[in-house]
Amino acid sequence: MLCFILFSVTFFSCQQSNYESVRPTSEQDYVITEQPDYHFKNTEMALLNSKIDSLSLSYEHTATRGIWSFLKKIAFVAVWDATGAVSGVGGAVVSSLAAVGLLIIYETANNTRSGTLSIPIRHYVNDSITALTNVIPLTSPTSEDSIGLRHNALLHQASRDNCTFNPDDSLSTYVAMFDSMYTAKYETTPQSADTASLQMMVQVMTRYVNSDFDMSKLCLEIGEMFPRNSDEIAIMETYISNLLTMTIPGGQSYTVDVLSQIDNSSNDAQVKLTMRRMVLTAYASTKLWNLNGNAQMIEP
Repeated sequence: MLCFILFSVTFFSCQQSNYESVRPTSEQDYVITEQPDYHFKNTEMALLNSKIDSLSLSYEHTATRGIWSFLKKIAFVAVWDATGAVSGVGGAVVSSLAAVGLLIIYETANNTRSGTLSIPIRHYVNDSITALTNVIPLTSPTSEDSIGLRHNALLHQASRDNCTFNPDDSLSTYVAMFDSMYTAKYETTPQSADTASLQMMVQVMTRYVNSDFDMSKLCLEIGEMFPRNSDEIAIMETYISNLLTMTIPGGQSYTVDVLSQIDNSSNDAQVKLTMRRMVLTAYASTKLWNLNGNAQMIEP
């Protein structure tokens, strides 16, 4: 059985304001700033992080980063989606499933009896227009840019098929299921997800699925789990924390600018590909899930 919970970023709608762009105009104007508790291994990645953060000043924000009481659910799932995307769409889908499942289980634990619980995906997935339209915010996307769209399409299909998530099932069960769905839908075999890494991710998730969720600490721990991608994960923290405070049009334009900065950086091709996958999957995740629904547990 399979399950995922709706997790769509409900960006606040605001009237257009006279928001003055303060984007740096030259390379020299960028000041490389480190994350509070993270030191970038690569100078180019540190510069890219500073550019991505500075870009956010060009767009209207509707909330401050301090308002995590509402945004933490979105941030939690988007971070895991982006991390899972390192291993391709299969990893992104399964990590997203696990994150949403654990989040809902935690929030409903005090209202349910003990025992195995299954969570229907359909209660937490947005309608097809919201979840599958403009998921790739680019006018000329490449084939690799479809990872976010395919992530949403597979989970949306799972919701239509009344799939459920059971935390007692092994992650390999869901990997196999989504691989099968992917092959049938796209007539090609997906990049194999690393189930061992996914299991490690779930173990970390369980420590952060609570009211004390701290995205900075979470990303630091994920970076320690995946040291080869720790710079990318630190940049994802910057991107996601900015994205979730923007209006919908602002967030889409910001994402396009972020992708452009990635493409124009001096990083090697594989690093750029990994970063694009992470950004596009995180962006897609904000359109897919709707955590305003009520969890409907199914007792065995």
